Amino acid sequence: MFLIPLDTKECWYRYHSLFSKFLYVRLDRERRQRLHLRAAKWYENNKMPGVAVKHAIESGSAEASARTINQQAEGAFHLGYHTLLGSWLESLSEEFIRTNFELAVYKAWILFLTGKISALRLFLDRIEPDAGRIKDTESYRRYLSLKAWVARSEGDANVVIEMPLLLDSEGRENPTVKLISHLSVARAAYQAGRTDEAVSVLREAYRLERESGNAFAALCALHTLCFYLLDVGQREEIQSLCTEALEIFTDSQGSKLPISGMAYLPLAVSRYEANALDDAKNYSEIGLSLCRNLNLEDILVEDGTRTLARVHLARGRVENAVSLLNDTLKRYETSNLYAPISSLQALRAELAIRRGDIETAMIWAEPRAFDALSPPTGLPGYEHIVFVRLLLARGNLDNASKWLLVMKNGCVQAQRNRMLLTLLLLEVIWCILSEKTADAVRITEQALMIASPQNYRRPFIDELPTIESVVLQCRPIAPDFVESLRVDGTVLSTRSLTAPVSESILDESAAIEPLTRREQEVLKLAAEALANREIADRLFISVGTVKWHMNHILAKLNVPSRSKAVARAKELGLL
Repeated sequence: MFLIPLDTKECWYRYHSLFSKFLYVRLDRERRQRLHLRAAKWYENNKMPGVAVKHAIESGSAEASARTINQQAEGAFHLGYHTLLGSWLESLSEEFIRTNFELAVYKAWILFLTGKISALRLFLDRIEPDAGRIKDTESYRRYLSLKAWVARSEGDANVVIEMPLLLDSEGRENPTVKLISHLSVARAAYQAGRTDEAVSVLREAYRLERESGNAFAALCALHTLCFYLLDVGQREEIQSLCTEALEIFTDSQGSKLPISGMAYLPLAVSRYEANALDDAKNYSEIGLSLCRNLNLEDILVEDGTRTLARVHLARGRVENAVSLLNDTLKRYETSNLYAPISSLQALRAELAIRRGDIETAMIWAEPRAFDALSPPTGLPGYEHIVFVRLLLARGNLDNASKWLLVMKNGCVQAQRNRMLLTLLLLEVIWCILSEKTADAVRITEQALMIASPQNYRRPFIDELPTIESVVLQCRPIAPDFVESLRVDGTVLSTRSLTAPVSESILDESAAIEPLTRREQEVLKLAAEALANREIADRLFISVGTVKWHMNHILAKLNVPSRSKAVARAKELGLL
């Protein structure tokens, strides 16, 4: 009754926990240490590393703990057990760790993955003098790869491109070194507009790391590859790759590895683009939870946050989306990481534009020094798209047209089909505001030919309040796809625009998407039979902005013209 078998063959036993504790308190310190060290050795020999390290730490011997942690650290790191590795290292003093450069490098990696960038810089400065004395070792190559990774996360492109050249010549077999080299080469190609080359490099990186069994490196490569695939418009391949990865990278019991969050997050984006909002929400939340447990939150949370915020917006929960972005940005502003801040701020500005808060969007744009007269000369980014939305919302149609033309050409040359799709839809909005119906139809057809094969439904649904009538005219181009928009879109008509009203006015009024304060002001002045120019003068806005608001009003009230919008509003008691 006092013994419990440790294996199925009942060759090894341990005392029952209560009896073990009873005996333990009777032992002196020296004997306890000897028993812990013997236990650590036994568990290590029987491939139970976690328990082996636990006993080594409990022995109180820093040397024994360091030796055991050293032996298990690489496996824990590559499988993504960073939280566990961090807890092991915390059992040792910083002074002791600094005497063991291999452990010091692992500690530095954990600081980076936890987002403790200030502490990381200080720690790297302390161990740098020791680095030069151990060149041509695995630890030194791991140290150099960390420095390159930090530079990459902070947007220092020059260091990112130069560092792997050194790494490649000194440590070709180190998986982390190979990964940072592949990521850097891919990024350089991507930024130069050679998107196919970037995707090819990352495919090869993922294949090599997957074959080596390095889950951390493989899923890092997969994560970046998927977002490049999203840019070139290969949504369905993302879904296939991520689903396969979640089946491959499991532990010995078949459970998902902590590092799997890197596959869940791009999978969530892929499902969002197809308007599978429940899947997008679930996968984002799973991915974020895994990344937090893995100490990767400050690096990867951006991807999950953007998707969750867009899901909130798609479901009409605008305040939830804004709150989520504000909370995340507040965390990021203390982490000193480069890329997420700007993209999340841009998303917050986009949400402001969509709800008619132009002033907030202007505050976002002001420090970025965008010149409405001078479109970007390089490849466009997400911030540029948001600025075009702002130009359209302000009625600055001439400059919006210039920006759209330059950005479209850049996307075509670099084969960025996903961004090109968004720009085409924005150009449709420009055509509607400019009353160029034939051009709007032609460009919508182009957008449908990009979106339909890969089932990019969400980009269309997000713009439906403005482009609904044009999309319906283009039904023959992709009838099944357009029909799916009719089913999924929360504002797209499920009946013809001229269909008679069959429900009660009270029920329909409750179902109408609420008009914003500015939309109510525009509608009230339209009811007074004022022209667009007169409305613009009364509200101190441009004619283009009046048209923008009027198109939203027509979509929300499900009517084809201004006069019918006024009549409908009166029926519903809105005027």
